[in-house]
Amino acid sequence: MSIRSKSSLAALRVIDQCIAMETIYYPDEIRPVQLVPNLQFNREVSETELKMAHMLINHLFKPF
Repeated sequence: MSIRSKSSLAALRVIDQCIAMETIYYPDEIRPVQLVPNLQFNREVSETELKMAHMLINHLFKPF
């Protein structure tokens, strides 16, 4: 992620059915995926949902 001219590491999380982006400032905030609580592995995504996600990303993408 880039804010103004500075690049930062950020995490995308789902909170109450919304996607939230949180900036990570310190290395100790990064942890192995096995230690992330309530993370759902092997979640099924339908082909329609995947196509919609690709369409949204391509539609909203703009070069800096």
